Amino acid sequence: MAIALFGGSFDPIHLGHIIPIVELISFKKDIKKVIYLPASSSPFKVSKTLTPVSMRISMVELALLDFENLVVSDYDSFRTPAYTIDTVRHYSKICKGEKLYWLLGDDSFKHFTKWRRWRDILDYAELIVLNRSLEKIKISDIYLQKKVTFFRNSKIPVSSTLLRKEFKLGNFFSPFVPDKVIKYIKKYGLYR
Repeated sequence: MAIALFGGSFDPIHLGHIIPIVELISFKKDIKKVIYLPASSSPFKVSKTLTPVSMRISMVELALLDFENLVVSDYDSFRTPAYTIDTVRHYSKICKGEKLYWLLGDDSFKHFTKWRRWRDILDYAELIVLNRSLEKIKISDIYLQKKVTFFRNSKIPVSSTLLRKEFKLGNFFSPFVPDKVIKYIKKYGLYR
């Protein structure tokens, strides 16, 4: 069996972070659990101000309540920066005997070879690229070619950036954000 790791800012989490994962695990039967890893920050988005990580963790927990095999971990939440190589090494130790996958979107994959120790990441986990676009991504590195799978998932027409803008305007109706998360955002006045 396998465990998939899914890192991101999730600021806020939305159905674009959930539906493709549900589609993936219904297709790829060896994945028994997906661990969402809200990051404290991104080494590639240093100027971006994020909602406090404890609140993002709470929103992810609320969004995943109805999905038994989707869980959240704070492992990347309080390390700055949280590098993927450290995360996959950690989970390879605690998930002995389990195959590891690292999930990422096609937008992030385009920059994967700029990640810290990206080749070493592949020694611990295979990549599954959630491919929302019809664009064919070319891989020139032979080792990387052997360690990556592309999964064509449904395109969910939403982004966290768009949602934050709508919330700032006071527009809290969104079919793309679970109701529990909307209530949390309103209760704590996030994205104002």
